[in-house]
Amino acid sequence: MELPREPQTAKTQRILFESCGMPTGRRYCWDSCVFISLLTKLGRTDEELAHLVALETLCDDGDVYIFTPSITLIEVLACKLTPEQETLFQGMLQRSNVEVVSVSRRIATIAREIRNHYRMIGEEIAVPDSIHIATAIHFGATALHTYDGCGKRKRKMDLLSLPVPIIGKYDLTICKPTPPPESTPEIKELITELRTPSLFERMEAGEYEEGSAMPSTEGGN
Repeated sequence: MELPREPQTAKTQRILFESCGMPTGRRYCWDSCVFISLLTKLGRTDEELAHLVALETLCDDGDVYIFTPSITLIEVLACKLTPEQETLFQGMLQRSNVEVVSVSRRIATIAREIRNHYRMIGEEIAVPDSIHIATAIHFGATALHTYDGCGKRKRKMDLLSLPVPIIGKYDLTICKPTPPPESTPEIKELITELRTPSLFERMEAGEYEEGSAMPSTEGGN
């Protein structure tokens, strides 16, 4: 479905979502590094991991929708997942509120436009990054979630460093994965409890299974 090149209005976004079957609530486009972080729990702070688990819980509850371009399937291979992590990854992609979307001609056109814009001003944006941005724009994501730019070495073309509107015309929020501000008290409590490093160690050891009751932190470590 071809849409105007200018920023999409709420009406055109609603028509697009209804035509492709994508929910019209909160929709987050995930960069491949977000999936990798959730699977490996490497390189992230306790708070960042807590936010990821909270988003995963909201997704399972049907409160948020997560989508990602098909190139993520290739990018995730670069981190060399363990067999167990690969199984978890494939399971995540089978969830009803998680969708891998194809790179359509429209998405490719937006990605090409973004790359050409930066090339004209002497900058280069990676092809995968341009595709993630274009996918989020095309489907009107609530936000593009990424950790690209969280490291000590900051680069001008990190996703988190890009000025918005994207290339001066596409409104898109690019941020680290964060649950919506109106999250329920239960989700906020989950985040508080998951900030405890020892709990993540217990999760890694298999002492806490997804969906089980969270241990109380009152009077504990």
